[in-house]
Amino acid sequence: MKVCLALLVFAVAVPALMDFFDANTIEAISFATMAALPVAGKLETSLQIQERRGDVHEYLEAMNQKLKDEKRDDFTAEEQVDYDNATAEFRKLGERLKKVQADEQRIAEMAGSNFRKKSNEDPETREIKKYSLLRAIGLKAEGRSLDGLELEMHQEAEKEARASGQSITGIGVPNLYFEKRAQSATGQTTNPLDQGGMLVPVEKEGLIMALRPMLVTAGLGAKTIGGMVGNVDMVRGTSTTVAWETENGDANEAASITSKVTLSPKRLAAFMPISKQLLIQTSGSVQTQLMNDLLAAIAQEVERVAINGGGSSEPSGILATTGIGDVPGGVAGAAPTWAHISALESKIELANAMRNGVAYLTNPKVKNKLRNTALDAGSGLFVWRQGEKDLNGYPCGISNLVPSTLEKGASGAVCSAIIFGDFSQLEVYSWGGLDITVDPYTLAGKNQIKLTVNSLWDVFVRQPAAFAAMLDALTA
Repeated sequence: MKVCLALLVFAVAVPALMDFFDANTIEAISFATMAALPVAGKLETSLQIQERRGDVHEYLEAMNQKLKDEKRDDFTAEEQVDYDNATAEFRKLGERLKKVQADEQRIAEMAGSNFRKKSNEDPETREIKKYSLLRAIGLKAEGRSLDGLELEMHQEAEKEARASGQSITGIGVPNLYFEKRAQSATGQTTNPLDQGGMLVPVEKEGLIMALRPMLVTAGLGAKTIGGMVGNVDMVRGTSTTVAWETENGDANEAASITSKVTLSPKRLAAFMPISKQLLIQTSGSVQTQLMNDLLAAIAQEVERVAINGGGSSEPSGILATTGIGDVPGGVAGAAPTWAHISALESKIELANAMRNGVAYLTNPKVKNKLRNTALDAGSGLFVWRQGEKDLNGYPCGISNLVPSTLEKGASGAVCSAIIFGDFSQLEVYSWGGLDITVDPYTLAGKNQIKLTVNSLWDVFVRQPAAFAAMLDALTA
């Protein structure tokens, strides 16, 4: 009776709360309230079942460890019975957990906590959200074949890879997954390198996430283009000439001056150790956080090379592209001043590239320096005016991925970069989705599994003259 009353109060109260909180807040309240409901008879929450399942898992691990410590190959007959019973109980609790979670979800939806968020999702998006990377990894770690939705996603990734002239050797995660994931979080298709795409905001509990630099190039206008096939030849035009001719005279051919740039897939490998204990978790938040951490690491490195790539085996970014405008500070660098900011803008104007999408990109050290650098001797103003996000009226992205360890001159002065330009001329290309190799052996002594995540990328600066940079800004 108490449980029924609690559920009735819960169902009545949550819709009323929706007038005061957004859907995400109500969702958190809904599940927190449900987890606190009293247990009567066999009624259990998903959290309680997870705890019981965890206890059984620890018991099984202890039995296996005892076998190893005693250097035995097999259990005794009595131990084998206990082990089989515990294994059966672990599986039974797993099935029970899925049912209870489904019931809790249904109750929450009936209360209205999830209705608004889910009503705009297409069936394919709702289905893809059921995908479990942890389950796929667990199956591979146990030497078993993928099945269910995890197999379907893998097969889709294989089709994408074949279309791109590549192959999948581990667990395939297709581009379709990331597109639908972005739609689910933002309501529209989002640039995968933007925070609304590869870095979909999710709950914070579950894993301890690394602090990573903010990704800003997509917000400044950079484009991401997926589904590439093989090497791609891009034509970069520099100028076209025109001439006035007499009515009947022969027209002189005005040829475009062009160059060819070949884009090719360059492999980016990410490595992540995860504990075997994590594989038995069924929390959607934990699984999403795991995927987010992988994608955040990949997106961060792609953004880094888009800005300053050019090393061995990696794409060349803006600063390594021949033909961008150069605003030098001095032989041994120089503290950035208003004159340098003006010169950067002049370079873009002279290249006829001053369009609506122009913006600045630099790091926090330069930002702090410019906010404390006087504009002139008497106005009391600073180059970067206090309280303003823009720099001289133009958007300015701030990221620690913009280098601050560049060397200049014989003294080896440590310098930062300041970039100004049309970021719509920066293009990032990808081939297929992710290829995840599961290695259960290398870190077995630490009870961990090593993941190697491969993806293929390249960067193209379509019009180098649309960018200018100061590479020797002193900030100390």
